[in-house]
Amino acid sequence: AVEDATRALTRTEAPAREAREVREGAGYDGDGNGLAEPTPRVNYELMQRYVGRKVRLVCKVEEFSGDTIKGTTCDGQTVFIRPKQGSNYDTAFVEIEGVVENGTTVQEEAYTTFGDSFDMNNYNELCKLGNGPVQDLFL
Repeated sequence: AVEDATRALTRTEAPAREAREVREGAGYDGDGNGLAEPTPRVNYELMQRYVGRKVRLVCKVEEFSGDTIKGTTCDGQTVFIRPKQGSNYDTAFVEIEGVVENGTTVQEEAYTTFGDSFDMNNYNELCKLGNGPVQDLFL
């Protein structure tokens, strides 16, 4: 009887362990309390809502000046990026993942190059949708 109970317990533990591994691999916190907050994709206008928070911002690199990069957002505004040491934006368009320091500056934590040709108008519409009435589709 003890052996049967042990086998039954093992059968129920395995699916729970597998589910826990899936949750942890999918961005759950260590206690299995749900997904971490998603990082919003923003244009300049939307960036203003997120001062002090992490965002994703695509910009066209315009110029390098010391430790700051000047860029143009998908809604045509000027922003400044403070890149991490060693970052090398070798394409015209780049997505910055970082913390909004103020209304015009983002401190980069990571970046992805988007090549030399990118439709900023479409990306601007994506930002509006992702932060608007259908934002649940983007979570």
